[in-house]
Amino acid sequence: MIRRRFFSVTANACYPLPTTTKQDMKKYGVSEEFVNRNPRNLEMLGIAHKRRGWKFQAPRKDFYHELTLYREGQHTVAKLIHSSGKCIVRASTKESAISQQLPSTTDVNACYNIGRVIAHRCHQVGIDSMMFVPDGSGEAVKRFEEALLSSGIQLEEIDEEPYRDYEIGTDYDTASPS
Repeated sequence: MIRRRFFSVTANACYPLPTTTKQDMKKYGVSEEFVNRNPRNLEMLGIAHKRRGWKFQAPRKDFYHELTLYREGQHTVAKLIHSSGKCIVRASTKESAISQQLPSTTDVNACYNIGRVIAHRCHQVGIDSMMFVPDGSGEAVKRFEEALLSSGIQLEEIDEEPYRDYEIGTDYDTASPS
């Protein structure tokens, strides 16, 4: 468990609130320490900073999670990659549990079933939205997208929220009646 002091969260950094005192925290019922049990909560809220890269950079880098589908030899592979470059979820016809159920590991049905498997694994991890930019527009890619969409996966990420500076509570002593 990570214990942290009370911080103001912006799109770029976390820093202690300058105007917050211990009396203010008690007054508004805010704990001095909190436990962040979900490190991806800023991404899920659209507050975390997205990497931008350069304007004409390829491949794109403005995502939290990117889904890729490709063929590797005689197998079909789908990966969910975090913006840090690490693979979060992977599904492939190299796995014996998947390949035993398929007549071919590279056809349209293999892509559809890989889409179902990766969607199920993404739900297990807690990721429901991701960026998917298909390499082609063939029947296999369409069936892969169909499997993802029918499983409840959104193929567009939420937009990054602009930074807003918030203050805790309302100061009713200085507020003028309207």
